Formats: sequence, C-alpha cells, structure tokens
Amino acid sequence: MKKLWKPALLLAAIVVMAIGMLGSGAWFTDSKTSGTSTLASGKLEIDGAGISNFNLGTISPMAPGDKTDFVTVTIKNSGTTNLIWMGDLVVSGNETLKKAIYIEDATMEFVAKDGGTWAEPIDHFITNGVGSGLYPGWYNTLASLSTFGVNSLDVYDGNNGMGTAPYEFVGALKPGYAYKLTLRFGFAEGADNSYANKTLYLNFKVDATQPTAAAIAAKFPFLPAGSVYWEAWALGQIGNQN
Repeated sequence: MKKLWKPALLLAAIVVMAIGMLGSGAWFTDSKTSGTSTLASGKLEIDGAGISNFNLGTISPMAPGDKTDFVTVTIKNSGTTNLIWMGDLVVSGNETLKKAIYIEDATMEFVAKDGGTWAEPIDHFITNGVGSGLYPGWYNTLASLSTFGVNSLDVYDGNNGMGTAPYEFVGALKPGYAYKLTLRFGFAEGADNSYANKTLYLNFKVDATQPTAAAIAAKFPFLPAGSVYWEAWALGQIGNQN
C-alpha cells in the first residue's frame, strides 16, 4: 500500500504547483515612462500701446510751408509667436487737401528685444518730402507723380512700394522685437487758396498674422507677389533677429 501512495502524492504536488504558477501571474516585467512633453498654444499680438502713440491730436490750422511735430508708431510683437504685419496709414477727408499735405520726413528703426538694433540702425527713407537713404528710388517715383513734387498723401496713400494697397508698410517680427516708424508731415509750399479751409484725418492701422503661406493667403489674399514669396521674405526678416 505504501508504494502505491507515493506516485499519487507526487502527482498531486505537481498539479498544485502548476495551478499556483498559472494563477499568480508572476512573470518578469519592466516599465519605463519618458519625460513629459508640453504642447501649449502661443499668442499672436501686436502691442497696442505702441500703435496708440501715433497721435498728433488736433493740429492748429496749417498754411503752406508749415510742418507738424514728429509722430512715432512702434509695431512690437508682444505675443509669443512669430508674425508678419502690414501697416496702413489711413487718410480720410478732403481729396484736394491730400494733394498738398505730404510726408516731409520718414524713418524706420529696427529695435531688438534687448533694446539694441537687429538691422541697420535707422532707415531714413524720406527727407524734405523726397526719397533718401539707401533706397530712395521708389519714393522719388512717388514724388514725381505729385502736384508739388513731394510724397503727398494722394500718391503715398495705398502705394505698393513695400506691401500692397491699402497697406504701405510691411514687416515680420519675433516676440519682443519691434519696428519704430517716425513721420513728420508738411503743407506743400506753393499751395494756393484752392487748398484752404479743408480737413484731413490720419490714423495708423496694423494687421498681423502667422508668417506661413497659408496664413498670409487667408489674411492678405490680394498680395501681387503671392503668399509663398511673402512667407520666404518674412522668414528672412525673422532670421535677422538674433
């Protein structure tokens, strides 16, 4: 009888061990988790305070030969993403007076995030109503179209020299970088009584979007050179902003 029990007991022990292994799930395992990646949406924004600086107020009645004070508008990227912007010198009021009021002086400065410069220190592109600086040709062309031989508002407003109508200015910016545009206006010498007792209104508008071909095409669909060209141009400008 004893010899008969030994195999039975051994078989029972093996069965119990197998059942125990199947039920415990005790296999070798390992697990690793990477560091956390954060995806956050940026903010595209032009600094409003810099635009509001463009304000000459109500100017005392001007006479031929008079000039205004200088007025500055700062186009600064106060958001967290790159952008391309277009600026419009908005002129409304009497059409006749637009022929005699002109841009007497114009400069553009390029301001870096640290307050320094990221391109040439200053582009003085209009002096005494005509083209100056490194690229005077276009502004001299505009002056030649004017009644008084200067960059009068009737020929300057909506010109396609930098952007395209209705925008006269264009730029691209990394966060914290800026353009600083300073203008002075004059009343053309030689204007007669036909220009008297009339009124003009000026303000400055900036529109901006992402510097990609698709975004540019959606925001500025009328660009003659096409959105692909302007994407490349904008990325080139941004590349200069170290």
